[in-house]
Amino acid sequence: MGLYNNLLSTGSGGNFYMARIVGYSPTATDPDGGANETVTGASQYFKLNDFASSPLRSIGWHNLKVELTSDNGLSSDYAFYVDGILAERVSNFSTAATFRSYENIAIGSGLGNSVAFANFDNVFLEVVVPEPASLALFGLAGVALVARRRRA
Repeated sequence: MGLYNNLLSTGSGGNFYMARIVGYSPTATDPDGGANETVTGASQYFKLNDFASSPLRSIGWHNLKVELTSDNGLSSDYAFYVDGILAERVSNFSTAATFRSYENIAIGSGLGNSVAFANFDNVFLEVVVPEPASLALFGLAGVALVARRRRA
């Protein structure tokens, strides 16, 4: 997430932040109603501008966030946020055969021009799993159902 030079600031709806998902091909017509993409193809950067409230790029510190979820266990759903505002959604990407695991994070591109610099602060990775109390409650409910079925 951030900025990449494959899109002009005027392309794909304006001067927005960008993101890339390895293997994902942005389609020319945005399925969520955002501006059409001017660059398509596998693993291309795309603008984070699905919604009218999507923030434009600006100077200063910004919070860029992506949430990865799955509504069916077979594909991934991505929700990209800029400064806490939902900016882009990519739903049902990949299949069970190509579902990617995320085991590392790369910060920075390794590219530089001695004029512009990027700084990172407060990098945070969170993996959300059900808490033990919730798992115990599900287990207890399962035991109760089995006991009820045996009595019937």
